[in-house]
Amino acid sequence: MRRFLRATMLAAGLMAAIPAMAAEPPPLVIGSGNILGVYFPTAGAICRRVREAGGDAAPPCRELSSAGSMFNLSMLRRGFPLMNMAVVQADTLYHAVRGEGAFERDGPDRATRSVMAMATEAFNIVARSTGFGEGLSSLRGLRVSAGASGSGLQPTVDAALAAAGMSRDDFRAIRDFSANDQAFQLCRNAVDAFFFVAATPSASIQEATTSCNSTLVSPGAATVDRLVDRFAYYLPVTVPGGVYRGNPDPVATFGVPAILVTRANMPDDVVYTVVKSVMDDLPAIRRLHPALAGLEAGEMVPKPELAPIHPGALRYFREKGLLE
Repeated sequence: MRRFLRATMLAAGLMAAIPAMAAEPPPLVIGSGNILGVYFPTAGAICRRVREAGGDAAPPCRELSSAGSMFNLSMLRRGFPLMNMAVVQADTLYHAVRGEGAFERDGPDRATRSVMAMATEAFNIVARSTGFGEGLSSLRGLRVSAGASGSGLQPTVDAALAAAGMSRDDFRAIRDFSANDQAFQLCRNAVDAFFFVAATPSASIQEATTSCNSTLVSPGAATVDRLVDRFAYYLPVTVPGGVYRGNPDPVATFGVPAILVTRANMPDDVVYTVVKSVMDDLPAIRRLHPALAGLEAGEMVPKPELAPIHPGALRYFREKGLLE
């Protein structure tokens, strides 16, 4: 009888402990992109601020290199424990939430939530040699790389081509080299140009412009205007002159914000902590990477047209008067 009572008390103790264990904040794993892009250091900077601001009470947080936006959103949607937050392109997020384009087979994603807008990335066209005119049409008949399958770059390229009245059929060949391989393939003459969405400065573009004679090509003013007027997730962007070797003049293009996202079931307090850790000391995160140097609080509230904003993030934005 005593043995039975001891076993019963032990079981009761274990059952009582389960809710307490479940209440602990989940470790944060932030999916990003390739290590040469800006998403990986962005995720790392977020985790660093969470650790610095929270001290011993901060939830464990780490960045995870991945295949990019489409992969990240797919992983989040399927609830894999590999990641529970991610940095993704705004346009890819928009299409995933609505079940459009590459996400049509899966249907609308009703549980992904936006958290914060981070750096705006420029759409770059990097061509080997010089003498290119302005506009995507100057690439007709050439060999190009449009980024790896599963990355958010590919649908962005297709949108830019459509706005320019072009399609993939206008190229002699279109390859899917990964982001960290495109500069190498350009300089070894495997392609004539590559597309890349990245914050400025970009390590990949620096590699291309220092390893071989490469020039940035503008998509063209009319193409940029069509994209910005039609889509809520695109913005006009200028890549300053002199950032990359052999490119002294500014290049007008369009850009897409990087958005930190999570799932609707992520605890509100955890999301609030992440946003507060980053935004309460913006000078600290600006120092962590050149692409984050221009972050401004008012521009970090994600547009609700992209995806619903997580309640934990809404709480912070409203407390600071950034949203009504």
